[in-house]
Amino acid sequence: MSLAIKKSLQIREISLQQSMEGAHFFNSTPYLLNKQFQVRGWQLFGDQPMAQIFFYIKEDVAISGYQSTFGSFDFSTLLSEQELNWFICALIQQLELLKVKTIEIKGFPNYWENSKLIHKVLVGNGFIESTSEINQHIPITHLTYNKVAKRNEIKKIKQCFKMEFEFSSVESDSLSDIYQLIRKTRERKNYSTSMTFEALESTIKHNPANYLLFVIKDKERIIATSVTVVVNKNILYNFYHADDEAYRKYSPLAYLVNNIYNYGYENEYKVLDLGTSSLDGVLNEGLFNFKKNLGAQLAAKRTYLLTI
Repeated sequence: MSLAIKKSLQIREISLQQSMEGAHFFNSTPYLLNKQFQVRGWQLFGDQPMAQIFFYIKEDVAISGYQSTFGSFDFSTLLSEQELNWFICALIQQLELLKVKTIEIKGFPNYWENSKLIHKVLVGNGFIESTSEINQHIPITHLTYNKVAKRNEIKKIKQCFKMEFEFSSVESDSLSDIYQLIRKTRERKNYSTSMTFEALESTIKHNPANYLLFVIKDKERIIATSVTVVVNKNILYNFYHADDEAYRKYSPLAYLVNNIYNYGYENEYKVLDLGTSSLDGVLNEGLFNFKKNLGAQLAAKRTYLLTI
């Protein structure tokens, strides 16, 4: 990098209130302020903010994306590879001064714009991939959903329509019923629930524009639900989903995804992210195949590690 470019750049520690405009949700001011632990952020600054990242620092470990779906970087479309490289080098030096010995960056899925650049620069600075999870997403395009999902899922969706199951977006006063269905579904599959009801309620209260509650009802009974996160102007993320065991033969989750896809198209989103189908790199084949039948495509979701 030329001396002129170096002189034009600064790295500075920022408060949570100084998060860049357009930051993805998990790096946004309202989300970070609601955390129950201290988060510290650094920003690359020229004439304006150009890139940023936030870390939770515990003892000698700095984690970006701690207790979040991911962390990693936000940056301007004007940022060059050289400038990102400078920022990462300077960031490592800043963390060294804080006695950090390990840096962990929980990355977003590689369908994201800029993911290849981040991967290249992190690896070039000595980061390794500690894990790589299998993420699945559905691109939202002009194609109707019956051109996206597999034929068997479309048949189930048509059956749900004939049964007059109703799709709707509901307000947070329905959260208790939604959470109970989520809890029962996860218990049925021997999974724990990653957030307590109180934690989820608090997060939604502090970020009402970023959490969408969708349900499928048979009359007044909720038979499928999704807690969906607005990650940015392009991406909807399926954070939680659940279904009533008594209705599984009808596959109301497929009907739910069909309707969320249509909602995404109508509101100009580009991606419906269905989340990971692996844990610690081990594939959940049943979950993977279910999402594949819904029309989902693969993407790697990497966590990067650097020992200083």
